[in-house]
Amino acid sequence: MTAVEELEAAYPLRKFTPDGHLVGSISLYSTCDRLVVLRVVSPEEAEIVYDGVGKTAWERAGAMGKNGQRRISFRRLTAIAADLSDSK
Repeated sequence: MTAVEELEAAYPLRKFTPDGHLVGSISLYSTCDRLVVLRVVSPEEAEIVYDGVGKTAWERAGAMGKNGQRRISFRRLTAIAADLSDSK
């Protein structure tokens, strides 16, 4: 079973497609309750880059662009996740 199939089986009301920015950054339009970011390692495997409060990622994202999006890199999300785990 592929990573996408596993996610769709675990969350049947959601559709997971490996699309979006494949250059190491995520585009955000607004904050959210929870943000889960996965890095697709192979068709069968994905690793969790960030699984936490969306507001924290939103506040640490870059400046808002003309399109209303704020970008945040995988590197910054990984650092935020490390900071949050250190503070527990």
